Amino acid sequence: MDPKKLFKIDQLIAMNLAIKAWQAVSEATICNCWIHRGLIDFTQVQSVLTLNPPL
Repeated sequence: MDPKKLFKIDQLIAMNLAIKAWQAVSEATICNCWIHRGLIDFTQVQSVLTLNPPL
C-alpha cells in the first residue's frame, strides 16, 4: 500500500470512527473526567448513576 494513502480517510469513515469511539466511552469515564475538572462533585455523580445505572 502507498504510504501516502495509509492515513487518508474520507469524511464518512472519520464520522463512523468517531461514533464508535464515543460509544466505547462509559458514563463513569465521563463522570470521572468532570469530577477531576471540578465541573461536578461526587454527590452529583451518585445521583446520575442512581437514575441511570450502567447496563
